[in-house]
Amino acid sequence: MPMLNWNEHEFIECLEVLPVELYDGAGHRFVTRRNGLELTLVVWKYDSVIEISIRQTEYDVPLIQFVLVVRGGVHFKRNTPPEAEYLLFRDVFVAPREGSYTNYEHLNWYNPSDLPGIQEVLISIRPSIRVEFVD
Repeated sequence: MPMLNWNEHEFIECLEVLPVELYDGAGHRFVTRRNGLELTLVVWKYDSVIEISIRQTEYDVPLIQFVLVVRGGVHFKRNTPPEAEYLLFRDVFVAPREGSYTNYEHLNWYNPSDLPGIQEVLISIRPSIRVEFVD
């Protein structure tokens, strides 16, 4: 498995929060809140996996949760105005929930021929939380 091509400082800058380190640095949890929503990203750098969930802050149950297996890296797009800044996840396989990507263990997650994905996923928090799937 290739290690995730990402920059922790860019996640901090874009999401405007410091991460909580998990399992001696194998994972990083970022939790940010905007307009009554909470976005959680858990980065598993050794697996190139990002767990994502969005929930209303007053409820414990997520509105949506899914996993990105990232094959093309993560890039922070800085723009002017800052409301246009976002994280861009390239060449990703989307699984419906945490751990479900392990159902595909017999396939090579990192080979688009085995698991075709989508081109890009964009995540931003300004002015509000937004997740966009881009072909």
